[in-house]
Amino acid sequence: MKRWIAIAVAAAALGGGWVWLRTRPLELPTVQPAVGNVAEFVAEDGRTRLDQEYLITMPITGRIFRIELEEGDPVTSGQVLARIDDFDLRQQLAKAYAQIEELRRLIEGVDQAKPKPEDIEAARLKVNEAALQLQSASRATEIARINFADAQREFQRMENLLADKVIQRAQFDAAKRAYDTARETLANSEIHERAASQTLEIARVAYDRIRKSVDDNEYQRGVHQAQILQTSAGIALLHDQLARTTVRSPANGLVLERYVTDEQVLPAGTPLLKIGDMATIEIEADILSEEVGRVQVGQKVEISGKALGGRTLAGTVKRIYPGGFKKISALGIEQQRVKVIVAFDNREAQLRPYVSVDLRIMVDEHRQVLTIPEQAVFKSGDQWAVFVIRDGRLALQPISIGLRNDLLVEVMDGLTTLARVVAEPTNDLREGLRAR
Repeated sequence: MKRWIAIAVAAAALGGGWVWLRTRPLELPTVQPAVGNVAEFVAEDGRTRLDQEYLITMPITGRIFRIELEEGDPVTSGQVLARIDDFDLRQQLAKAYAQIEELRRLIEGVDQAKPKPEDIEAARLKVNEAALQLQSASRATEIARINFADAQREFQRMENLLADKVIQRAQFDAAKRAYDTARETLANSEIHERAASQTLEIARVAYDRIRKSVDDNEYQRGVHQAQILQTSAGIALLHDQLARTTVRSPANGLVLERYVTDEQVLPAGTPLLKIGDMATIEIEADILSEEVGRVQVGQKVEISGKALGGRTLAGTVKRIYPGGFKKISALGIEQQRVKVIVAFDNREAQLRPYVSVDLRIMVDEHRQVLTIPEQAVFKSGDQWAVFVIRDGRLALQPISIGLRNDLLVEVMDGLTTLARVVAEPTNDLREGLRAR
């Protein structure tokens, strides 16, 4: 008998515990709506870059001395970056000055000389020789002009492909070197053609004068003066080339790349260094085309990331590119994106080029509005809603929302600051459950 009484008491206790568990109020974390600011933003990865980069190339063909600068070295505007051996140019210059002095001495003794038959023949041969040189120079110029046009078209094509990220930077740099070399070759060919034309004209004048003045030695004065003019033109060209044997930095900045180190003979247009103006550093980001419509020039940008060590910098949208391009995402999805440039003050952060950062472009902001945590909001049918605790039970409360981000949601209607909103609702919650 006592055994059955004990079993009945135990059963009653279990039943009471089950009822208590079934009817015990749920303990849920809650928040109250608060007045604050809500901003919507477009988040994207960005990368620092330099707006002003300078490719330093060989200004003339010659022997370059060893370049001591290394990547990362700072340079100032006007600083000597490289030197080209000028010994041969100075020797040519000394020879040209000696020729002028010789011609001046000949002019002084012009009254003592008379033209001879062999002088006339030599003058005629000089005309023929000058004509052949001009013909050769003209052909060389035409070939150089064709090569330059081809190189220019290829460079423009590579520039477009680089902008579309179809090719590597090395391919673009190769096209740029070919373009610079072709341009320098054309310029030199045109100079040589003009010099050949001038030489022919001088030879013709000399020949005409010597033919017409066999008995008049005064013609020689004009010949020598013309030769002085010709030599003086060559001297001017040598001085220009000498000035370019010292290669200087066009701006303050850093050495980004060094293409040549040891002493060697190089043609004009060969890349030597790439200099970046650190004052022009900015951030480049590729924004999805469906989001770029909300981005406008002048909007505020929050800049963060590991490179900043927990700091956040302020920036602004500087430029939005007019056209988009296709880009393959990390998941292998083809996306249409538009390039956006962000300006910021780098004096404190001292970020270097090609560093990854995180961007938040503020596209809209509402101040002093009612807000709740973003995790509290969910979709109920076609309407936004939250769970609130009202009179000790859960109630589904439809709401109207405005701006939202990954932290806060603006509540436009449906709640007051007195409401108790479930902070992190789960799928098993339903209306009517007891809660506190």
